[in-house]
Amino acid sequence: MKKIFNIAVLALAGAMFASCEQEHIDAQYIPGNVTAPVLNDIEGCALAADGADLTFEYVAADYGIKAAVGYTLYVDMAGNDMASKQKVTANIGGGKIVVSAKNLNVALLNAGADKEAEAAAEFQLVANMLNNKGAANEATAAVSNLVEATFRTYNAEIRPFDKFAHVWVIGDYCGWDHAASQYLYDYAASGSKYTGLVDFGEKAANGFKLTGIAGWDDSCNWGLPDDGSEVEAEAAELTLITSGGSKDLKCYAKRFYFFSFDSSTLKLAKDWSADQIGIIGLNGDWDNDIVMEYNAYWTRFYADIDAPAATEMKLRADAGWDLNWGAGAVKGGDNIPVEAGQWRVYFDPGQGTIEFSSSMYGKDEPVGGSTEPDPDPDPEPEVKAGLWSIIGNDGDWNTDIYMTAADNGLWISDVVAVTSEFKLRYNASWDSKIDRGAAATAVVGEPFAVAQGGGNIAVEEGLYVITYDSVNETLAITDAAPGWGLIGDALTNAWDNDTYKLTEAEAGVFVSSPVTVGAGNFKLRKNNTWGEEYTGTFVEFGTPFAAGAGADNITLGEENVGVQVIVTLDTNAGTVTIDRLFDGRWGVVGAVNGMTWNGDVLMWQSGEVWKSAPFRADGEFKIRKDGAWDVDRGGEFAAFDTAFAAAQGGKNISLGEDAAGKFFTLVYDPAAETITVSEYK
Repeated sequence: MKKIFNIAVLALAGAMFASCEQEHIDAQYIPGNVTAPVLNDIEGCALAADGADLTFEYVAADYGIKAAVGYTLYVDMAGNDMASKQKVTANIGGGKIVVSAKNLNVALLNAGADKEAEAAAEFQLVANMLNNKGAANEATAAVSNLVEATFRTYNAEIRPFDKFAHVWVIGDYCGWDHAASQYLYDYAASGSKYTGLVDFGEKAANGFKLTGIAGWDDSCNWGLPDDGSEVEAEAAELTLITSGGSKDLKCYAKRFYFFSFDSSTLKLAKDWSADQIGIIGLNGDWDNDIVMEYNAYWTRFYADIDAPAATEMKLRADAGWDLNWGAGAVKGGDNIPVEAGQWRVYFDPGQGTIEFSSSMYGKDEPVGGSTEPDPDPDPEPEVKAGLWSIIGNDGDWNTDIYMTAADNGLWISDVVAVTSEFKLRYNASWDSKIDRGAAATAVVGEPFAVAQGGGNIAVEEGLYVITYDSVNETLAITDAAPGWGLIGDALTNAWDNDTYKLTEAEAGVFVSSPVTVGAGNFKLRKNNTWGEEYTGTFVEFGTPFAAGAGADNITLGEENVGVQVIVTLDTNAGTVTIDRLFDGRWGVVGAVNGMTWNGDVLMWQSGEVWKSAPFRADGEFKIRKDGAWDVDRGGEFAAFDTAFAAAQGGKNISLGEDAAGKFFTLVYDPAAETITVSEYK
């Protein structure tokens, strides 16, 4: 006898029936009459993290009645008969399955494929009728044929977000930003039952909801009914509704909550809550908790411990015994044995694991990289606002190599070991939408045109000094391997190498990029050797002094420690000239480039006027001379590209609220005592 399900199918008013009184009809779902979906052949390929989306095709299932149908794609290793199948996150509809290379790679690795290896896999498409809450009715599953294809995987981290189906917990704690939310996971691959821990910080009571996608869709927007009913504080269970008009959940007030959510019944249950999780009992101390930190990226608590000898411990919530975990992460379980050593302890309540890692002890907890970071990770690069920088060298599109502002709109790098294509960008960010790329073929030793949004700049690998001319929009790449350089313990390179290279400005005259001079002394030498060198006795800034081999090392004296200088070597005259970079120079100071009246955006002299480098206006600003307040200028801004009167001690310059975060340049005319501000694009 065939099993028959009665499914209510709502009629379309006026379209199928003459009578408005008939609201539904009964249609019969008969499993034996269902035609399963058909999955077409799949062509394998090598996957890459930045690879294009893949598109597979299928023939839809036919249930013999009008009903909503959902599809799920699964994958397993070939010959496994889908015993360890893994869901592939994909967009499925209209006969096409679109899956990202990343999602397919994750599913293959979860199914047992090796990293960076060929993986013979089998795919299967499963159709289900959907209930009125949009959840799959498991009893209506229709399974496709198996299709085999071989893909090459790539090495990638697999965190819970990638491994398990999930729903979003979105609320004030994450700024109502789906990209910053935490999740409940379908650890058991049930299709509807999600569990997990959420760290709300101090904002649980400010409200949150659940969603089935990383966005707002009324079909999977879960909150409380807006019917005026009271919600019990710290409710053990709530029944949610699916509606864009549902209310936020505001009945919880602790930091950590472990929830269970059933998307088929819309029941949300609070399994437990706490303000802290601690380690207790270590080295015989059963009185004082070691409070654990929480890493939401990897859904785990962690803490470093020292065990001089074998000992025991447990985990507990809020320094009490009402909720505790023992061996195997079992609630109320036996004491957890700890071997002697230094350990990082991990507790993942969602997956029910407690682990010990010696390699992670004392290290920064990863939040977007490998679970085992390098033993001595590099410090986070310092972001320096208001500067041009080189980005992309050595394939690194995240770390900036900063350039220094010189005269006449020039920006000069130190010696750079160029190994790959690169570009220039401003303010260490792509958000400013100010960058420079090649507008012509790059030729070493010859200036070439660059432009906003230009192509990557490519030259042969080597040591170069890179100079950007922001006035003429050209870039010069100069071979830095041979030639003159600065070396000494007054410089950051000490006596190890000639990092500070000089560029030949004209025949026999060589000029350095801006250099910060510390305590100590330095020399000039040629070709990284001691065969030919220049030293001499410094007199004063801007005055050439005789230099040659055998003289004393150059020192600027204690009073000049920390100043920025430009060193000019004239081999024709046998002299060295040292100019103080900030001597007589104007700069923009104030709420610019993330600074608050504590740094200057340098200006350079062009004819009779002074021009600024581009700067971001975050608020009011002025201009001043020599980085001090003895001489400054301010005034009343009227309009862009329009000169306004500038005066000593004048009012702060304000461009208005609409200017915040935008970029500008400034021209100061000392003869006319005017300032002109222009938008920089």
